[in-house]
Amino acid sequence: MITLKLNKIHDFKVGEEVHFRVKSIYEMTPGKWKLEVEDITHLPGAEPLGYACHFCGLIEPAKEDGSLPEGWKQIKYEQGSFFGCPDCQDVQLCRVCGCSQEAPCDDGCYWVEGDLCSACEGKKK
Repeated sequence: MITLKLNKIHDFKVGEEVHFRVKSIYEMTPGKWKLEVEDITHLPGAEPLGYACHFCGLIEPAKEDGSLPEGWKQIKYEQGSFFGCPDCQDVQLCRVCGCSQEAPCDDGCYWVEGDLCSACEGKKK
């Protein structure tokens, strides 16, 4: 059984089939898993039908060729990347783990530099 915890309200239809392209999955603590998704597709491995903003949860359809919607960006950090809608691209992020003020590390963190959180301070490159 997988429980999906959403930070924002999303409207899904009963019986709707949604597939997420999984970017990473790992066990944070025994029995508690973190799943990061890259996009939403109608079939696993198909071109994306839409993209979900990592920050606000907004879901927008992809362009006809599967590329990002107008104004969206793929935001990269040392441990990976995610997508941001036009309204959320200026969010302060940790350059190592990608956390933000609104979505801090699971054990909590604070800013030690403009783009580095306290949880990643020892991981500086």
